[in-house]
Amino acid sequence: MTPVRITVADSRAVTRSVLTALISSHFGWQVCGEASGAEDAIEKAAQLNPDIVVPDIDLPQSGGLEVTRRIADSNPDQKCIVLATSDQQAVTRKIFDSGAYGFLLKANATRDLVVAIERVASGRTFYSAKAAELVLQDCLCSRAGEEVLTRRQRAIVELLAKEFSSTFGPAHNRGVRRTPRSKLVAVAIAGMLLMAAIYVMGARLVDYPLLSFGLKAASSRASAGNPDARVWIDLRTALYYCPGEPQYARHPNGRFARQIEAQLDHFEPASRRACK
Repeated sequence: MTPVRITVADSRAVTRSVLTALISSHFGWQVCGEASGAEDAIEKAAQLNPDIVVPDIDLPQSGGLEVTRRIADSNPDQKCIVLATSDQQAVTRKIFDSGAYGFLLKANATRDLVVAIERVASGRTFYSAKAAELVLQDCLCSRAGEEVLTRRQRAIVELLAKEFSSTFGPAHNRGVRRTPRSKLVAVAIAGMLLMAAIYVMGARLVDYPLLSFGLKAASSRASAGNPDARVWIDLRTALYYCPGEPQYARHPNGRFARQIEAQLDHFEPASRRACK
């Protein structure tokens, strides 16, 4: 099993020691580097290529959020979990904007760090229910018409909406008698998630019929071939494989999708040609 490689960045040596001890005690995890400042953390991330970077939001020099932004821009495969001293809305939004896949309160790090790394390493997010709700509401209400989410932010929003939905899904609530008030809350949550889906997927919902009827050209280079071909998308490398290719359906971090969906998501064919 390939170990999960992690870099810790905090200005205090004692904090780095505690975090390193927590991480090292987990089987299959490896602390591959430590940093005491923002520029040092960015350099270590580039040199050591860790899977996850855990920066403190108040790192000296440019801060932990700048570390997260630079890592998100330079290497989409690396993910950051930000340590913060507050979970207020303004702080939560800044952490989300930086491209962090998770954050935890520094006071709860000894309790939550292991869970946070487990979730992010498995392709999920680690945002508290309060933080996830704040991000989704902010995206839908105050900022929906003002800006376009980056690809990384959209991926995080989709994960947050999915995890928020699963928390209140049928399996979670089976056997629980709901009061009228709880039903209203459930309806409100369902409405918010529906709005999130429309906001996140809106452009794709419009593009599907246009592409299907040939009224719009796909942005991907794979514009020919069979758009209904069932391809395997490798989420780690952002490539897709056609049936019959050696890596088809082998990688654990992937999903099946139609070729037209891969084009809409801007995945590239591994062979640089469309599936026939």
